Amino acid sequence: MASFDVLGVDALHGQVFHGGSGGQSVAVLTHRAWTRVFNADPAIVGSSITLDGLPHTVTGVMPESFAWPSIATMPTSGPGPDLFTVATRHDIPDTPVVRADDMRLDRRIHYLRAVARLRAGVTLVYRATRIEAIQALRLE
Repeated sequence: MASFDVLGVDALHGQVFHGGSGGQSVAVLTHRAWTRVFNADPAIVGSSITLDGLPHTVTGVMPESFAWPSIATMPTSGPGPDLFTVATRHDIPDTPVVRADDMRLDRRIHYLRAVARLRAGVTLVYRATRIEAIQALRLE
């Protein structure tokens, strides 16, 4: 299940990622980027843009009211991302300081954030208990 599906949000124009979008070079623009960079042109949906030298097809534009959850709760973190892409294992940086293999195994590195929706009837206390149990697990 893709993050936008979990959040229950859909695009203002076009569509968001859904489960099965993996491996495709696609992007969803924020409303801010759509208006500032692309002059609110609805024809951008379906067009190709270049990110880090690679072509990506714009599949959607988010509504102006959309804010990524962690950004909405951390007002000092700046305006947030301008677009979203489908991550692959190749998106993990491979630098001389931290190799990609190290990043997948080192739980102290907070490169990616998870987004989840609680099932009906699940309390925040129960969720916190379960997350603590998961965090206590050691990778083998």
